[in-house]
Amino acid sequence: MVVIGAEALICLTNLQNLVRIPAKFLTRAAKMVAREQRLRGDISIVFVDNRTIRRLNRRHLGHDRITDVISFPLGDEVNPYDKMAGEIIVSAQKAQQEAKRRNLPVRRELLLYVVHGLLHLCGYDDDTPERRRKMRLRENSFLDAFLS
Repeated sequence: MVVIGAEALICLTNLQNLVRIPAKFLTRAAKMVAREQRLRGDISIVFVDNRTIRRLNRRHLGHDRITDVISFPLGDEVNPYDKMAGEIIVSAQKAQQEAKRRNLPVRRELLLYVVHGLLHLCGYDDDTPERRRKMRLRENSFLDAFLS
């Protein structure tokens, strides 16, 4: 699914068949986050299974484990918000497993992963307790806004 907006093109690609992807819901959320965070450029969001995200995590980040979401900023150094803001890889299978474990709807978990990935593209990080706290607060504000 491709959605063209004033600020960005959002492209969702589903490369797995284990979990139904609520494309319109997630696209609206991605556009809201991008707009609120003033993220410029096109965004690709790809849904994969655990095997695929583990392979990508090992190849690109050196972590041989399944993860929930990986973000790849793709802007250039001169103008980081020009044309392509980045790509977000989401494990729909991991979202389904976590949603079941936490007794939550899978679409909420998918939304969390998309928001988390977008915030990484906007410069947020979760590599220290303080940065993680700041990122979680921003994630929760978007989740609350979109799920209420």
